[in-house]
Amino acid sequence: MPPKRSSKGTSKSALPKAQKVKTTDGNSAFSQTALGDEKALGNDEDAGSGDTPTIEIPFAGKTITAQPFSPHKEAKGDALPVLIFTHGAGGGIANPAISCFAKGFASQADVILFQGTMNLQSRVKAFHTVIEHFHSEDAALGGRSMGARAAVHAAKDHETNALVLASYPLVGQNGEMRDQILFEISENVDVLFISGDQDHMCKIDQLKEVRTKMRAKSWLVIVEGADHSMSLKSKAGIDILRQYVGTLAAEWLAARDTSKTERSLSWDSADKKVKDSGWKNSMGRKTASIKDAFAKQSMKPDKEEVSMDEHPKKRRKKD
Repeated sequence: MPPKRSSKGTSKSALPKAQKVKTTDGNSAFSQTALGDEKALGNDEDAGSGDTPTIEIPFAGKTITAQPFSPHKEAKGDALPVLIFTHGAGGGIANPAISCFAKGFASQADVILFQGTMNLQSRVKAFHTVIEHFHSEDAALGGRSMGARAAVHAAKDHETNALVLASYPLVGQNGEMRDQILFEISENVDVLFISGDQDHMCKIDQLKEVRTKMRAKSWLVIVEGADHSMSLKSKAGIDILRQYVGTLAAEWLAARDTSKTERSLSWDSADKKVKDSGWKNSMGRKTASIKDAFAKQSMKPDKEEVSMDEHPKKRRKKD
C-alpha cells in the first residue's frame, strides 16, 4: 500500500513505552564504535540481535540471511514488509544500531533486515533478491551508513515510494561528497534522513544544503548528541533513542506532512527520557510542542562515555 502524504497534517499515534534491550550475555546493548561505511570495525557489531528467527535466501551461489521483525508476536516472516532495511559496512543485522531500530519500527509495522557484504554493488543486488523473495515490490527501502547508499542505488532500478536513510555517509573518508546519487532520486520518491548532529560523515548543514537541491521531497530527523552509530555520551539513552527513531520511521512511512519536514530528538540525562520537538517546517518554526514520549527509566545515568568516533583513537574527552 502506498504511503500517505498530507499537505495539512497527520494524526499522531502514541509511541510505545521503551523497553531496555538486552544482549545475549544479559548486558544492555550499546555500540562502542561508530559504524564506518568503508571498513570492518569492533566486536560490538556482533552483540545480540534477540531471538527473532532468521531466513536464508539463495543468492549468487550462497545465501542472504534475512530477519523479520513484526508487531505480531508469532511472526514467521510471511507478512509483507513495509520496509526492507540493511546494515553498514563491517557490521551486520545483529548490530544494536540496527536491531534496536528494527524493534522500534516493528512496534508499528513489519520490517525485514538483511545481511550483506561490504561490496556496494553486491549489496544493491541483494536488495533486489530480497524484494523478489518476499514479493515486496511496494516496500520502502532503507539502510544505515553504507546500507543507506545501497538503498539509494537500488531505488534507481526498483520503483519504490520511499527511502529511509539512517546515518547516510554524505562525505567519504577521502573527503569526496556522495551527493550526486541523492540528486538523481526520482521526484516520486519520498526520503527520510535520520542523522546525528555529531556524525563526522554527515554534517547537518551540508545535508540541509543537499536537501534543497534534491528533486525528491525529503524529511530530516536530527538526533542531538548522536554520532555516526547513533551512540550518545549517556549509555542509558542509546538503545531507547534508537528504538524511538525506528518507531518514528514507521509512523513517517504510514503518513507524513509535506509542510513539516524537520524534527529533533535528544536524550534528557537528568529525566532519563527522550525529548521530541515534533515535526516543524524547514524555517524552524515548531508545529508541535516538545513532548516527553518515553516513560522515566528506573536506571541511574551512566557516567562512563561511549566511544563516539569511527576511529578508535579519536575519542571524546570525558566531561
